[in-house]
Amino acid sequence: MLIEVMSWAIILVIALSILHFFYEGVILPSLRYTYRFKLFALRDRVRRLMINEEISKELFNHLNDGINATVGRLREINISNLMSVDETLKRDPSLMARAEKYREAILNCEVEEVKAIQKRCRNIYMEVFLLNSLAMICYFMPVFFVIWFLDSLKPWKRLKELATWFVTTNHYDRDRVMPPSAGMHLGY
Repeated sequence: MLIEVMSWAIILVIALSILHFFYEGVILPSLRYTYRFKLFALRDRVRRLMINEEISKELFNHLNDGINATVGRLREINISNLMSVDETLKRDPSLMARAEKYREAILNCEVEEVKAIQKRCRNIYMEVFLLNSLAMICYFMPVFFVIWFLDSLKPWKRLKELATWFVTTNHYDRDRVMPPSAGMHLGY
């Protein structure tokens, strides 16, 4: 029975690896190209607004640079980099203040198309984030589900309490409540 379960587990891991390779190597690059072209179209709209002198040069530079940065880093929009950005913003409030200044400039802009472009860029960023993180989410979703399920069980909560006691107590108290293992008698 155990060998059969392990065989299926190995087959499942191999199948997931093949699917992951296909997703990361074929599907995801194609999707990124689609989003890259959508960003190019948004950048063209921003440039048209600048040519028609509907927005300031500063606002144009900000929007244009933001779109170009997103295009250049589509592959890098993922959970680990997002967490790194979050930590950097927490450590350096001046970066967040600058971003807030530009966000206010966009919100206060009278040209509604600027707000629509910014909103669409944000949505594209979030969609790419989900696509780039999909494989990791798929791998960890079952783990999170099992932890959530086990956490809802009362015996699991008691096991957590006992585990906490076990790892925080000294070995003298542990030896008083727990018989020594066979390995200890053999010198392991």
